[in-house]
Amino acid sequence: MRYVVPFLMLLSIHSLSVRSFRPSLLLRSVPLHHNNVRLFASTDATDSTDANPKPAADWNLRVLKTKLTNKIIRTHKKIGKGGPNVETHMSTLESLTSLESQLQSHSSSSPPSSLESIVSAAVSLGLDDLPAMPQPRGPKKVKGPKSQAPSRKPFRTYTFSSTTILVGKKAEDNDTLSVGPSRGLPDEIWLHASGHAGSHVIIKSPYDSISDEVLNAAALLAAKYSKDKSQRVKVNYTRCRNVSKPIGAKPGLVKLSGDVGVVTVDLKKGEDILEDLEANVVIN
Repeated sequence: MRYVVPFLMLLSIHSLSVRSFRPSLLLRSVPLHHNNVRLFASTDATDSTDANPKPAADWNLRVLKTKLTNKIIRTHKKIGKGGPNVETHMSTLESLTSLESQLQSHSSSSPPSSLESIVSAAVSLGLDDLPAMPQPRGPKKVKGPKSQAPSRKPFRTYTFSSTTILVGKKAEDNDTLSVGPSRGLPDEIWLHASGHAGSHVIIKSPYDSISDEVLNAAALLAAKYSKDKSQRVKVNYTRCRNVSKPIGAKPGLVKLSGDVGVVTVDLKKGEDILEDLEANVVIN
């Protein structure tokens, strides 16, 4: 990098004089205007190798004023940031404000030398009257169906002895699971810790064909996800058709009717079963 910086400084000192470059190379770096290549006028009027500079009378002063204002704002920001180049930015700002004063005082009745002085100062400050080039548009977005995130399920899904067990996540989810769209079939089994708040549980299996092992595993889950903190927990179970929602009841509160059984589980003794269940749980 120590070889690049002096070269850039040299370009700044000579105001990007065209004569120091081959025209074929410079043509690639300047914008096109009305199918003709426009080159910035050289500050050396005696340079015979320059292309015909644009006459000062043809400059668009309105565009020049806009670009000058924008450059003054940018220079103010650079000065505000501080740093080792503050003095350089201050000097640039002084030249810019001087040019701004010249433009403000210039009118149609001003002598041609006034306009030539403005154009010369603008070129030396790296300004021009070229309209801003439109920014290239990015690739066109392809329209199509929006990808949708998978819908959240109101329950955790467990599997024990090839039987699916669903456990509600919170009060509103319990309603969805017990009396809402995700409720079990009429003859499937519903469980809940007796006398304590907790998750509703459904065994996706007919009531009359359920094994004691599956019923015990589901009851362990109902006990674990309840607010009963004792080691031995009583769990109520019944058919899903016996579960209903009282009018105006708060989320998670349901009413049981018909035959309701009770099974007592020991969370300490059931630790291994719960560990196996949690190892394969599906949560969405």
